[in-house]
Amino acid sequence: MSTSSYRRNDRPASAWSRRRTTRSAAVLSPVLAAAAIAALAPASPASAVDRRCDSYMYVTNSADDTVSAIDTSTRSVVATVAVGDEPRGVTAAPNGRRVYVTNRGDDTLSVVDSFTNTVVSTIAVGQFPTESAILPNGRRLYVTNATDDSVSVVDTRTNSVVTTITDGIGDLPQGVAASPDGRRVYVANGTSDSLTVISTETNTVVGTIENINGAEDIQVSPDGRRIYVTAPGDDAVVVIDARNRTVIATIPLGLSPDDLALSPHGKKLYVSLDAAQSDQPGRVAVIDTRQGNVERFITDRIGLNPEDIAFTADGKQVYLANAGSDSISVISPKTDRVTTVITNGVGNEPHGLTDGGVKLCRR
Repeated sequence: MSTSSYRRNDRPASAWSRRRTTRSAAVLSPVLAAAAIAALAPASPASAVDRRCDSYMYVTNSADDTVSAIDTSTRSVVATVAVGDEPRGVTAAPNGRRVYVTNRGDDTLSVVDSFTNTVVSTIAVGQFPTESAILPNGRRLYVTNATDDSVSVVDTRTNSVVTTITDGIGDLPQGVAASPDGRRVYVANGTSDSLTVISTETNTVVGTIENINGAEDIQVSPDGRRIYVTAPGDDAVVVIDARNRTVIATIPLGLSPDDLALSPHGKKLYVSLDAAQSDQPGRVAVIDTRQGNVERFITDRIGLNPEDIAFTADGKQVYLANAGSDSISVISPKTDRVTTVITNGVGNEPHGLTDGGVKLCRR
């Protein structure tokens, strides 16, 4: 996934009037006084702006060349959109109005209008685009291109590549994540076993963190102080101090990790794990980030070859894409149990998920 930090609420601005009290209110009758106070009371957000918000999870279906939208309230597929060849990663704009899909087979980025679920633009990027991360302000999208060891920077207002970063990018860039303040973008380099740090002000590499065996996916804590990176070569998750850019902990998992999902409060980290044998179901590790250890493993109702894992927009559900079973396992973070397995409408080889879900509001 992956990637994404995830993170995203679109809140309407509410105009609140200030209540002013004068001595003249004392001479009003109780009925008139109550009416006056009611008139001066602030309008509720619902009356100020009449909006309806829905929550979705988008999933790429790699073998079908499609992306599907799942309504997280009903846990059902409500739309499927044809995109490019072999779609992998999927990222949503902070306001939920656009969804970006990296297509590895034809080196493109599909831009999907989430209101209409139609492709509104196709952008040529680098070779074998794998994942993407959007800045908190929604203006720039960073795409990792695994084959040519580069990162494409996309202007989301013009849907065009404004620059391509090559200097300092390691071999096989995969996972990518933005810091909460939008000043840094982190790239996991699988073959170089490293993490690249990019300044979003200059779009240049400003640092490299080494010795992350097979670095693949990234999550950044809500306060920006910690970076979590999967290290499949060591069957572990590596914890990095973002300020000092040093590895401060390694959490063993016993199996090869694929993707990460960090809870909105940053206290729990979910890790999708491959099974020792490809014909066996995978599992999910639940890490207590305060203690730095695995609390438990979720095994029941997990499918084959689990790939991306992501929280929904409200933080109340965790979705897991089972690429080998063509299904989505839905986990309750309260109980750490699978509550539903979605199969109807899910395409072939579901892979990427929108990190943090999609909250889409309509007036």
